[in-house]
Amino acid sequence: MKLRRTFFHGTLVSLALLANSSAATLYWDGGTVNLPGVGNAASNPAANGTWDSGTVKNWDVAPSNSSFVAWSNSFADTAAFAGTARTVTVSGTVQTGSINVATTNYIFNSGTISFSGGNIDVT
Repeated sequence: MKLRRTFFHGTLVSLALLANSSAATLYWDGGTVNLPGVGNAASNPAANGTWDSGTVKNWDVAPSNSSFVAWSNSFADTAAFAGTARTVTVSGTVQTGSINVATTNYIFNSGTISFSGGNIDVT
């Protein structure tokens, strides 16, 4: 019986480590429709836009020169906002582990942002 408990505990730890290893930071680039080309979110987000649970491709996978993706809607991921401040309209409920805002005057309105033990960092 003791061997089973040890194995089970080790399995849970392994699964937790695997879940945390997939965390990513996505960078806001704005817009209300899928954006073409590559983005430069860290210095100049494209526009005001809609943050939804994974429909609109208006996030970058890196701070500059990266492809656009839809929001992952994962509690593991961080939403990063930098560059020129924009208005972000939250559509419905989005999930995130944390938010990092590196520019003053960003405005978040409508909807719900749901956190999983994360936080909002204003730098």
